[in-house]
Amino acid sequence: VFHIAHEIRSSSHAVDAEELAGICLQLENATNNWPEVVRIFPDLALAFEKVRQFMDKTQASFDPGN
Repeated sequence: VFHIAHEIRSSSHAVDAEELAGICLQLENATNNWPEVVRIFPDLALAFEKVRQFMDKTQASFDPGN
């Protein structure tokens, strides 16, 4: 969990997805506490969805067909 959360956090900072980065930091800190990881996971899924929607919207704005 730590390594994956760390990689996602680094990438999140690179694209200014600070909410996602913060949740990944929580996961990094909760690595040895599985109930805490399970508690945090829905927040991670929601943050991923927000980033995905933002990226879709941003990509659509650059699409010459729109």
